[in-house]
Amino acid sequence: PHVQALLQMAGDFIMTPYEPTELLLRIRRVCAPARRPGAAPGAVQPTPAQAPPTFSDTERAILDRLSESIGEPVELDELAALLPSDTPEARRRLLRVHIFRLRRKIEPVPRNPTYLRTVRDYGYYLAQKLEWWE
Repeated sequence: PHVQALLQMAGDFIMTPYEPTELLLRIRRVCAPARRPGAAPGAVQPTPAQAPPTFSDTERAILDRLSESIGEPVELDELAALLPSDTPEARRRLLRVHIFRLRRKIEPVPRNPTYLRTVRDYGYYLAQKLEWWE
């Protein structure tokens, strides 16, 4: 059975009967964070400043519109109109998804955005110009 497990790309397996200590050691090893060779524990590999993230056409359209009025909120419906969908409700949901993805790409901490900000029940705005955005 262990040969079959290895052939099917198992990272680890344990056969019964087993020792509880062996089980705990294997669980710790599997749950330990993966380390890349040469990387210090907890080190983050930043992307170079001269290499901006890549964006979909829709993300580009949203950023283009927001960058036209830095610091000024753009209404949800105006941004949602840039998106292909059947109903306004569906466009708003789709807009939220795109904003979420944009924040993951441009924000240092997506949960605490510094660039792409929300005006509750109104819309979104870019708080400052993105240096690499044209």
